[in-house]
Amino acid sequence: MSIYVMSDIHGLASRFEAMLQKIQIQEEDHVYILGDIIDRGKDGIKILQKIMNEKYFTLILGNHELMMLEYYEDLKQKEQNDEYRERWARNGCEPTMAAFEALTPREQEELLAYIKKSPLAISDVIVKDRFFYLVHGAPVTSLRSGAAYLHSDFIKLFPAHDFVWNRMSKECIPFEDRTVIIGHTITSFYQSEHPYAVWSDHKDLTKAKLIDIDCGCACNDKYTQLACIRLDDMKVYYV
Repeated sequence: MSIYVMSDIHGLASRFEAMLQKIQIQEEDHVYILGDIIDRGKDGIKILQKIMNEKYFTLILGNHELMMLEYYEDLKQKEQNDEYRERWARNGCEPTMAAFEALTPREQEELLAYIKKSPLAISDVIVKDRFFYLVHGAPVTSLRSGAAYLHSDFIKLFPAHDFVWNRMSKECIPFEDRTVIIGHTITSFYQSEHPYAVWSDHKDLTKAKLIDIDCGCACNDKYTQLACIRLDDMKVYYV
């Protein structure tokens, strides 16, 4: 059994499927995906449905999944808030919206329910005695055990947006006893010499306390990559 983490697929099924083939995913393995499965590329809904229906995936919400959920939940209200549509539109929602609205009402409800029940962060994934904090944008340091969910009491104190929209400076090392793995911020923000490679605060990933794995998968640049790390030995894969 191996444990993997990837992030920010942004609707590119060809890269996602190529990565699953590259790591030779097995039924006993597990893959944590740190959000932003949807938007920009055309296959976000298809990928999201696959993740929902395969037991070896865990989705951790990104800001794009939260925007989608907020928009469709707002549609059910008597008066809509234009802010939800405008924010999502600014972030490449068109292919996701078209694919979602082509689903049956039952399929739509199942997918929204899945997003709603997925965690915002998991603070204590343990792999070979090493602790990992998995989150899309940035950790809330008060969460030190278990997971945070949209419906949990924790969110009454710390907004969901803190987990999925906040960004981290490379000087910020929030924990000494665990390694934080994030997406959301493209790794070129932290490094110029290797702009679309995994970035960490230590050149040896086995000693790193902060790792960013958003390698710009859907950016308009031929050098972008989708990255995946096997947490058992910190091996990095790219497609």
